[in-house]
This record gives sequence, C-alpha cells and structure tokens, in this order.
Amino acid sequence: MNPISEESPPYGQLVYLSEILSSKYAVTITDEVIKKLSIFQDIQATLKSSSLVELYFSICIKFKIYPEIFNIIRKDWSKYAHSLDNARLPTLKLDIPHDQLISHFMQTISTPMTEVYKKEWLYNVVKHAECDPLLKLSLFNLYYTFYNSIKLKKIDRLTANTSTMAINCFEALDLSKRSDFLANSTIDVLKKNVLIIYEDLGKLNHYEKIKLLELTYKYGFRGICLRDYFKGIPLWIPKFCYYPKNTILIKNPGNKLECWIQTVGKKLIREAYYWKHFIDTFNIKIMFVKNERRLSVIARTIAFNLGGEKTGFLVARQKSELFYPPTATLGTPAKDILFSWNERSKHLFTPNIEHIKLNVISGYEYSDFFKRKQVEVKTQINELKYKNVSFLVALFDNTFGGMTNPFTLKMVEEFYQTFINWAVDDKNIGLVIKSKKEGIIERLSSGNIKKQLLNLEKSGRCVIFNEQVFPAEVARYCDFSVGFGISSALTEVVLQNIRGVQCDLSKCHTHEFYKWGYDEIIFDDIERLIIALKKFKENPDQSPKLGDWSSYLNYLDPFRDGSSSLKIGYFLNQIVQGFDEGLSAEAALRKAAGLYSQKWGAQYVQHMTT
Repeated sequence: MNPISEESPPYGQLVYLSEILSSKYAVTITDEVIKKLSIFQDIQATLKSSSLVELYFSICIKFKIYPEIFNIIRKDWSKYAHSLDNARLPTLKLDIPHDQLISHFMQTISTPMTEVYKKEWLYNVVKHAECDPLLKLSLFNLYYTFYNSIKLKKIDRLTANTSTMAINCFEALDLSKRSDFLANSTIDVLKKNVLIIYEDLGKLNHYEKIKLLELTYKYGFRGICLRDYFKGIPLWIPKFCYYPKNTILIKNPGNKLECWIQTVGKKLIREAYYWKHFIDTFNIKIMFVKNERRLSVIARTIAFNLGGEKTGFLVARQKSELFYPPTATLGTPAKDILFSWNERSKHLFTPNIEHIKLNVISGYEYSDFFKRKQVEVKTQINELKYKNVSFLVALFDNTFGGMTNPFTLKMVEEFYQTFINWAVDDKNIGLVIKSKKEGIIERLSSGNIKKQLLNLEKSGRCVIFNEQVFPAEVARYCDFSVGFGISSALTEVVLQNIRGVQCDLSKCHTHEFYKWGYDEIIFDDIERLIIALKKFKENPDQSPKLGDWSSYLNYLDPFRDGSSSLKIGYFLNQIVQGFDEGLSAEAALRKAAGLYSQKWGAQYVQHMTT
C-alpha cells in the first residue's frame, strides 16, 4: 500500500482515526465519570435499561469530544500516521491525556440540545405562555379537548386490534424505485398491518407530499404525521403528561456535570415515553427505521421495554457498504433486529453487540430489481457505441463534506477530472455517470466538472443518469465500472458478475477489501488505477484479476437469488403472527428465527447477545 505521509494528514485517515478514538474515549468517560453518579443511575432505573442509556450518553459525549480529538490528531499527525495499519489497529494506544478530554467535555456540556420532534404551533403558544401553572394546565387541557374533538375520529380509524408494523418514511415510498421501505414482495405479506410514519414532511415540496399521499393510498397503507401537518393524513399529538413525573426531572443538580446529565436524561425520558405512548396507541409490534446513527433510534428501542417486559422490536436493514473501521461504529445500529447483506456484518457491528438481538442475513436488498429491463438505459448507452466509443466506463460517485465524512470535495473532483482527462485524450473512451445524489456534480469545481461532462455528452461520449436509475442497470451495458470510496453502488454492480473496482481515495486500509485484492479490486491511488484500466482496455487477457470479484461474491451476498425483500417480509410476518397468537415478544422472535433457519439455514440467523 502507499505509505502514509507523516507531513500532512490524509483527510480520510484523519477522520477514521478520529472516529475510532472519539468512540473509545466516549465510552471511557461514560464508564469512569458518568456511570458513578446517582442521577445517571436514576435515569437508568426510570427507563429500565442499563446498556442502552449508557450507549445514548456515550454517543452524546462522542459528539462533544470529536472536534477536540480531530484537532489533536491533525496537529500531531506524525505521532499517529501509522495507527491505522492493519497490523497495529487491534493494539491502538489511547495516549491522548484523559484529563485534557474530560476538561474539553466539561467546557462543552453547557451547549443546549435540540428537541427531537416539533409541536404544532398552538401547542407551542400554550407551552411558552407566561402565566400561573394552574392556568397553563387548564390551557393544555382545553387545547387537547379542542384538538382531539377534530382529530380523534381519524386517529381511531388508524388503531388496530391486530399487531401493527410501523415504517418510518422520510423521503421515498415508491416501491418501484429505491424506497425507505422494501419491495413489493415484502409489502404483499404485510400490507394489511402497515402504518406509515411521516416524520419530517417539511423537507419535501408540495408535489412530493402529494406523491407520498397517492402512494400511501395506492398500497393500502395507513398513514400518520408526526411533525408537519399534511392535508389527508392525520397529525399525531401525544396526550398531556405522557411521561412520568419523577425526581430526575425536578431535582436540583449539584454541579455543572449533573446539570448536563439531567438535561440529556430529561430529553431521553420524554422521548422514550413519547414513543411508548405512540407504540401503545397503535398496537405497534415492529417499527422499521432507516436512520442508522440517529440518537432518537435508541429512545425507540427503550420504548419497547418500558412496560416491564418487551412489547415489540425496533428493526432496521443494512443500507450501505460500511467503510468505517468496526471500532468506530458506536451506536450503529442500536436496533433489536438487523437485516444484513452477509455474515461480515457481525464483525462490522461488534462494538454494538449488546444492542442487537439478532443479525438476520437476507442478502443485498435491491437484488430483486436487477432483473428489470431498462430499455431507455440500454438505448442511451448503446448510442455511445454507435459513435465509435469502444470502451465504456461506468462511474459511481459518493457524498462528501463535513468533519466526520472521510470523502472530501477535492477527492471527488480528482476522481472525475482524471477520468475526464482520459476521455479527452482517448476518443475511444466513453463515460457513463450515475451520481449518488442530485447536485453532487454541480458542486464540483464551481460547476466546471459538469460543464466538461456536458461537452463530452454533446460529442457523444458521455451520458449522465439521474439518481433513481440503479447502478447495476447502468453497469451491465458498460465494459468496466469504478466506484468512488467504499461504494455500495459498486457492490451492487459486482454482485451481477460485472467487472469493477473501488477507488478509495480516503485510504481506509483497515477495510477487508484491501486483503481481498489490493490494486486488483480496490485502489487507493487514482493514477495507478488509470494505468491498470488502460492496460485492461488494450488487452483484457493480461489483467484477468482486475475487477474480478468472483472469489468473494459469497462474502458480499451468500444468496444472490433476488429475494432479499421476500426473506425480510417472511421473518417479520412470522413475528407479527406470533404476537397475534398471543406469544410474548421473546417467544415470537424465537418462532420467527426458528422458521427462518429451517427455510434458509441456521447460519443466517446470528444471535448477537449471549
């Protein structure tokens, strides 16, 4: 591998190491400082959870100390330059002074924490009114009486006697495309029991909201809004005082640290009981969430345990190829059940082993879309071949920017500019672009990259597809594929036995792809990559291992049968049926795990907790 410079830190290496150390130190501060205080122990007792409350606080602390650790490593990079070598990672020394970090943490704990969910405007007017407490209580009761007289009938129609599965929907619901949920094969099993939670419609324009409403009715779902009201979908407002009144919320803290713990604890208690109230109202037994690193996810997991015994499960799916080192994935994901692509996931999520009950391997989720015939995609790509383009390269970029993202604007610009230069120098090269998100290319070089690509497009040697086209649909008509970073798009492509390589300019050398085939399936230097591609273009037989993942496909997806969504639907349906048969949560889970093991193999149900 390329030696890591000791002069200036490669940004990706800096981010990876900062993530690892901030995770470790956050846990250390929680263990050595926070857990010893009685106010913290009271919070754990109130929420009937020890490990999840510790995890929640550890993540909050990580957010606080990450910038300081980032700056410490950057200023003294020569000291840490080789810390991410594979051989040395397991024995990484934590030699940043504890006192320095604790001091920094104490300086930041006065920063206010934002509310997780918004209230309707009238609620806020009442909440912040300056008046006698008894009068304020009367106003609250009046408000809820007025509100419920209008909305209660709509809410009642959404409640169910049978077990309900709730799906968080943030932006996408069209099951013919990439969705916040799954595929039609899953929906067919669960349609009658699905409640769609529209958590933040404020990010969508009016047309997108209308589309969501149409799709909700099309699939036969029930829907509920949590924040922004949208005509046609009821808005959920919890009843007054849905959380317990206890000493944690009202006692006077003894010092600044206890004050911060109380503030964070109040937020967690209120949020956990908010979700318990929501879960009980709609008889939710399964809640399917998308966001992997969101603090509110932990509150939802706790909510299923607040009744004294477990009443349901928080469920998530692996949605991307993980590129952070395992020791950096604190709190990702803190769910009861995780549906993952392959057996590698157990290693990747090891730091969270206490917070995941089952890791159910179901394969790459969008594999059932690969069989679709995209006539328009094929036609557009074939037009390039008609114009004397003999070698087509599919490019898949990635998001960038931010202190915790190892991919930078400069890296993505270098990625695109290198391939553009190759296409300009060699008229036989054609570029097929599939960007991850709308607007990424426009941000590069103040729009200059986009101009160059459009010029190539005008000359008939480039085509740019929107984000809704699947990578495998594009790559199947190209000669080679290249993914930027540790690209999920590239994983999707190579699962179809299409040649492709990862272009990891962040230099995440701890990733196992480097063990599988450094400078064969993954490169950390784009100039060496271009040299290898030019050699392959001239004579593919001389580079048989370049972009060949055939020896590793089982490690990416052991099934590759196009039925991942069906497996997920089957497992969840067995849990729902178990609840409806009167089984306890643990018994329903055991039943589902047993039937899944019989059908697809016991090795694909990994028990994460002992």
